[in-house]
Amino acid sequence: MTRTVAIQELELPRNAIVKLIKNSTEGKLLQKDAKTAVSRAATYFVSYLTATAQEQATAAGQKTVGANHLYTALEDIGWSEWIPLLRSQLEGKRMFILNLSP
Repeated sequence: MTRTVAIQELELPRNAIVKLIKNSTEGKLLQKDAKTAVSRAATYFVSYLTATAQEQATAAGQKTVGANHLYTALEDIGWSEWIPLLRSQLEGKRMFILNLSP
């Protein structure tokens, strides 16, 4: 049996959202309800992107969502301009991890 999950149970950590808001608004303050709205929007976006990527993985006969599924999902939802930045960030993280490995 599948249980319905309330959006409040899925929300991203508030301190992470507040940091993002501060960095993107040059320190300007947001009202509490505006922070809540941003948090919910971010949660919906991540859920939507993940569900779209899961569809890509399933269509490819795979059980695990990979980076390429996310890139395709970004194209599907009209956010393809973000793919080069995300690829670059992922490659940077991989290189960092490889440099830490003994």
